[in-house]
Amino acid sequence: MSMTKTVTIAPVNKVITVNAPQQRAFDVFTSQMDKWWPRTHHIGAAAYVHSTIEPRVGGRWFVQHEDGSTSVPGIVKVWDPPHRLVHSWDINASWKHDTTVSSEVEVRFIAEGPNRTRVELEHRNFERLGEEGGRSMRESVNSEGGWGGMLDMFRKVAETSLNRIVHFEIHATDPASLSQFYAKAFGWNFRHLPEMDYYLFDNGGQGIGGGMPKRMGPKPVEGAPVSAFACSIGVDSIDDALKRALDAGATLALPKMAIPGVGWQAYLKDPDNNILGIHQADLFAK
Repeated sequence: MSMTKTVTIAPVNKVITVNAPQQRAFDVFTSQMDKWWPRTHHIGAAAYVHSTIEPRVGGRWFVQHEDGSTSVPGIVKVWDPPHRLVHSWDINASWKHDTTVSSEVEVRFIAEGPNRTRVELEHRNFERLGEEGGRSMRESVNSEGGWGGMLDMFRKVAETSLNRIVHFEIHATDPASLSQFYAKAFGWNFRHLPEMDYYLFDNGGQGIGGGMPKRMGPKPVEGAPVSAFACSIGVDSIDDALKRALDAGATLALPKMAIPGVGWQAYLKDPDNNILGIHQADLFAK
């Protein structure tokens, strides 16, 4: 008498806490996936252009590619905003579309406060790929470039709070020297971006981040009106925010520009000539 071997492969479980409201966390994970999903992670023959999750049970998670083709990595099985999303993972161990060996991804969004959400992700049912294929897939999605790394990218975008100050700047005649002052005086850490000659303040994920550009003009003199830090306000769409601000009476100080790997930035003057920044997080801005 022969016996059939039962294969059991443990699911991949990841938990992160996001400093953002529950609804925003859900929206960024689903409707704003393009802002955080790695462009290298796709199953199409051509380069990734855009991805969409159709917001309904039975909706497709589909990716459009440069050659005009479309790939469908999964189908929505549970759509319960802002609490829960379940979708199939229709990808085999060779990273090809295959609905006969679908595994499953469930994501829960649990409010821990008005501006704090615990995100629990489980990727399961690897056994459907067979023992070898299932273990290979589990190892891949559990690796540094898998769900752990992608959830960290998601968190960075979700935590760019809308319509709140998300970034400050200290303009400096000599940024290299002044950054050393703040490092010594307050223990701040700066990272130099040589292509922009910009010193980015690393706050370790705590509080508002900032940076130090080279001053475009003379150093403030004694007795002059107050010179202050330039703050930036986080928005979902920099184009829409610029239009609203300009319609409300602002003037453009510096047009929209890409900060590679960070997002889109523009500067305005309010009706009283105060400088303010507008920032849209986009890890793929260039």
